[in-house]
Amino acid sequence: MTLPVPAYLERSGVQDRNLRFSWDDNRYERAYTPLDKAARARLERLSQRAILAFAIACAEWLFHRFRPVSIPAFLDDYIEAAWAAVVDARYANYYLEPRGDEWQGPDRKPLAVALMLLVDTIVRVENDDHPDIGALSLANLAAHVMTDPKPFQEWRERVMSRLERLYPLNPRDTRGEPVPREALDPDFDLQPEMAPVLVGSFLGRLDPKANPFLRTPEEMRNLFFEGVPYKLP
Repeated sequence: MTLPVPAYLERSGVQDRNLRFSWDDNRYERAYTPLDKAARARLERLSQRAILAFAIACAEWLFHRFRPVSIPAFLDDYIEAAWAAVVDARYANYYLEPRGDEWQGPDRKPLAVALMLLVDTIVRVENDDHPDIGALSLANLAAHVMTDPKPFQEWRERVMSRLERLYPLNPRDTRGEPVPREALDPDFDLQPEMAPVLVGSFLGRLDPKANPFLRTPEEMRNLFFEGVPYKLP
């Protein structure tokens, strides 16, 4: 299953074959640091699954911006698996470390950095260890590579307000409930009772045979997954 490109991304106008941003492969951290304290504080007040969902959606903005320039086909599969990891990280073969000459330069290195930050965010959710760092870094990186960051920034504010309302941090359950991809679509009128149905429908459509970044049911059971893989309890 290939996830459809959301309408809000389709009409954003962020795709641009010209690379109009500053970039240094050896100092790429400058593209997403320093991290704004106020923005980080907002993220820290969200559930960890909401933070991860936000991070993945930021990566989708970045990948969509580069699609006309240079984007490996496997990234669509990776994003699909990352959304499955929001439900349970055992769904995804998420560890990925892009290396080599093919990942150098302003047309490819930002993609590699985005993947590294996304992996870091998933790992931090699993370890209960400040996933807001990777998520905010991804948001900053996405804004940096845009020719016009305004559409991204407007989206960011709208979905942050929604996540704050629907997925606040519960200190007794820091991960929180699974967050559907639709929660990051400002055009979708998400109601809390819809979330389990949307997440369950998404899991049911996944096919680990067609996506190398998804684990098979047998692999998941070997990782002590309880319940039926690809089906929300």
